[in-house]
Amino acid sequence: MHLLGVFNRDVFARDATAFSAKLGTHVNEPFVVGSDSRAGSLPFKLAAISGLLSAGCNVADIGVVPSPVVARTAREEHIWGMHVSADPYPSNYVGIKTYNPSGRVWEGDLNGKPIKESRVGGMSQLDMVPNYISQILAEHEIEPMKVVVDCANGPMGNLMPPILRSLGCEVLELSISPSPSPVRGYEPTMSNLKDLGYMVSRTGADLGVAFDGSGSKVGFIAGQQFISSSRALGLLMKFNGSRRAVVDIGASSVLDAVGYVDRMPASELAIASVLEERGFPVGGGTMGIIFSDWSFAPDAVYLTMKIMGLISDRGTKLKDLNESLPTYYEDAVMVKIPDGTGGLVIQTASQQLANYELDLRDGVKAFVDDGWLWIKPMKNFVRIAAEAETPEKVRQYIKMAQDVLKTC
Repeated sequence: MHLLGVFNRDVFARDATAFSAKLGTHVNEPFVVGSDSRAGSLPFKLAAISGLLSAGCNVADIGVVPSPVVARTAREEHIWGMHVSADPYPSNYVGIKTYNPSGRVWEGDLNGKPIKESRVGGMSQLDMVPNYISQILAEHEIEPMKVVVDCANGPMGNLMPPILRSLGCEVLELSISPSPSPVRGYEPTMSNLKDLGYMVSRTGADLGVAFDGSGSKVGFIAGQQFISSSRALGLLMKFNGSRRAVVDIGASSVLDAVGYVDRMPASELAIASVLEERGFPVGGGTMGIIFSDWSFAPDAVYLTMKIMGLISDRGTKLKDLNESLPTYYEDAVMVKIPDGTGGLVIQTASQQLANYELDLRDGVKAFVDDGWLWIKPMKNFVRIAAEAETPEKVRQYIKMAQDVLKTC
């Protein structure tokens, strides 16, 4: 992701204009541009569009949409895409994610690239949501269910309820309306979905689905069980044929029990590149799940449809399917750190956790007793994730990691 930071503190609208003008000059192709519902995303998007237009690129503004709509449109139309968002960062952050004409995220370096004089490009406004919905519906058939949908006040609120209602589902809404101030943390983790769990239990819904702010990740609630995106992938690997996947080191250990997985650092670009180059069908993990025959970007809608299709095909409940997998619980939290201290975090964590087996390919992952904890520095934050055989152990491992950070 480019230009990630707090809007009007770390990054400004002029930065989006300059970046996009360089990018537009570099590729000289049409763009489709969308954004999430953060307060800074609209001015940042408009500034980015201005830069593209000044570089001579034709731009279609597709409004407030999830990132999978941009990625899928780029792939289908074979054009460049741009989405303004910043998941999983707080709502005052913005950033720009760019997709090449194959729909794969692009993270090239534009340093030293000139901005050339050009004719001004043309601009249009398009609604690509109906097209995306029709493609989703054409690929999936599910039995009607009672579903609680939590969209974290992001753009998925304009997408998921209509899809489910078109399939005959009874939809109960939670945090649906797009808003710059979400009522919960963006990431659909176990600790962020207590309200969803309560609503599923109180209403007797078949399942609950919760999305992040950009539509890349989804978490499920079945009964009182939390199912992450990577655990959901484990269900598909077990019951739907393909037993091979490329995943990041933070993906659930369930995947190792149901198939063969190649693990690598948590990079959407790296995993998408492997899928495209080697022809693997599926991959992802903590950034969401990528289905390469559909898109080279994580798509929470597509994963949700796959899981609901599995429930329909098996004629059973998601809770029962989930209980067929090894028992692991997962959670994750974001912890603020001072700028530029990520290296110190890795050094300190490596030293304090040296008695455990460590994976140092992406932050510090320590294999502890019946599970693992993962300390991954990001821009201004550390993401702490843990997995274990009981919720109590998960909380213990997260606290262990938090205690490590206090010594930095």
